[in-house]
Amino acid sequence: KIATNNASESVVFKQIDSGDMPMGGARLPQESIDIMKKYIEGLSFSPSPTNSEAFLKIQKSILEPHCFSCHAGWENNESDFIKKVVPGKSSESPVFKQIDNGDMPMGGARLPQESIDQVKKYIDSLAVVVDPVEVKASFASIKFHLIEKSCLWCHNHINAERRKIPNFEERTIIQNNADKIIYKITTARELDNKPMPPTASSAPVPKAEVIWAFKEWQLAGFPD
Repeated sequence: KIATNNASESVVFKQIDSGDMPMGGARLPQESIDIMKKYIEGLSFSPSPTNSEAFLKIQKSILEPHCFSCHAGWENNESDFIKKVVPGKSSESPVFKQIDNGDMPMGGARLPQESIDQVKKYIDSLAVVVDPVEVKASFASIKFHLIEKSCLWCHNHINAERRKIPNFEERTIIQNNADKIIYKITTARELDNKPMPPTASSAPVPKAEVIWAFKEWQLAGFPD
């Protein structure tokens, strides 16, 4: 959420300094704001060696100024970003489709075509990989194949606060809403009655085998 050594360019600092955060509360005391500014401007950052040079380029020019305010985890982690795309296939990648059609950045103008083309080139250059996690009735599998791929676009900690919707980053909330999730990804879609993911969303619709695994996971008592 920050630009290292540069508080004035840091999304989170600008929101705090302007009084937009804490959301719904009073602006922080100037002394507290000054402490945060001093902290940010004293940071140093060395990119993770696991991040490719191609990713670092779009990270700096596109993700940092346009995406980090909502998408926690993309700052220094290419693997988290790749979970939102179909490697080698930008046209099938939810995150790219939302950028290309102007849905993201949310509430902002469509990115310049040059930036969109840069993201497309990066995704299309990625090697096609087989899902590393088997589809089965376990939390790790459900989290990877359903929650991260189809749900966290909306049901994350940011929207939980802004829009008062369940935060599916938390396992207990997933379990407590299991019946509703099953309805939303099955019957609601058949009836076109506010399904999840929403019909207009670019998030992938869960495959039948993933839905079945989720039902089995619930019936088995939500095992790890």
